Amino acid sequence: MVGKLKGLQQLGLDFCKSLNELPFEIGQLRSLQKISLFGCALQTPPLDVVRRGTDAVLQYLRDLSFGDEHCFYQKIVLVGDQTAGKSSLIESLIASKPSPTIKEERTVGIDVRKWRPKSSKVVAQVYDAAGHKTYHASHRMFMSRDALYLNV
Repeated sequence: MVGKLKGLQQLGLDFCKSLNELPFEIGQLRSLQKISLFGCALQTPPLDVVRRGTDAVLQYLRDLSFGDEHCFYQKIVLVGDQTAGKSSLIESLIASKPSPTIKEERTVGIDVRKWRPKSSKVVAQVYDAAGHKTYHASHRMFMSRDALYLNV
């Protein structure tokens, strides 16, 4: 039914707390330029996608139209004091051997690295958060409900 609204340009669903998921057919509406989902308790698409805006939501829904697949993606956020070994940990995981980080290569802000454990389907996006107190305020921007947090 939704797919028949070909000329729809804006869709306002703010505060629809009983709305759990958007139908994937919304992604097929090529005229749709704005979806407003403020205050919704959606499961599909996930909140991380909704926060990225209308284009991300539409792309997510288009991708769903191809069918379900198991997702082996994991977001990992490394937090802890400076020089605790967060960067060394991710470097060691990627290299599959101990890889200490030298002082001159310490993290400034947030470093994002992709890690694919050997003989696994898992893909991890690892956020290495700088430990200096100056950067702590920026860490909140990278936190999400579905992430795995490691305090190093």
